[in-house]
Amino acid sequence: MHGGRTNRPGRPPTEPTEAPRHAGLSAILQALVGSGTPKGGDTVLKHFTSQDTMTVLGCLLTTLAIALSGTSTTIQAQDSEAPDGIVNYTRVDATVACAGATPKEAMAGLKGLGFVSVVNFRTAAEEGADIEGSQAAAAAAGLKYFHIPFRRPTPEDVETFLEVVADTDNQPVYIHCASANRVGAMWYLKRIKQDGWDNARAMTEAESVGLRSEALKELVTGFIEQGL
Repeated sequence: MHGGRTNRPGRPPTEPTEAPRHAGLSAILQALVGSGTPKGGDTVLKHFTSQDTMTVLGCLLTTLAIALSGTSTTIQAQDSEAPDGIVNYTRVDATVACAGATPKEAMAGLKGLGFVSVVNFRTAAEEGADIEGSQAAAAAAGLKYFHIPFRRPTPEDVETFLEVVADTDNQPVYIHCASANRVGAMWYLKRIKQDGWDNARAMTEAESVGLRSEALKELVTGFIEQGL
């Protein structure tokens, strides 16, 4: 066991239906003006001039732009925190970050961010993995290094990983593979088995971290279904 963030692996056509005229806008306007608004969509619209409508739409677009701007800022802040060379970095919370390929040169930077340990799922045969170099760099930086190599995790791999991340002496922990795909799969299992999350919530976060392989999704959801 040796072991951390960066790159992050038909419905039949239906006949189109035409929504009632002003239906969507009527619902928005009713929500804005309150429960006293007449129920009929057309009735509502009669009380709004074109200028009123444009004002409402302008407010909605401004709100949407602000929301999107806030999301973008958060993502950029996460990316900017990562040491150079790390790809698909996600700071999940104060105790963990997930990522893809991580060069050995990034180990000192990870230590500077406060990480205590690194978990690496890459195999020695992967191009650019440089396991020995990463282990040496982690040791020089004062980081614990856990190498749990796999392409498809076994129940034993999962148990080893869960033991590592559950140990508070290893936190904050930095978890990585080549693209964050395998990291997302293992993080999904951690959320369900240790944190008590439901499947949908855990999968949504795992996908945001980097899980994209349908084969890996099927494997780890199977682990949960089988109680492994």
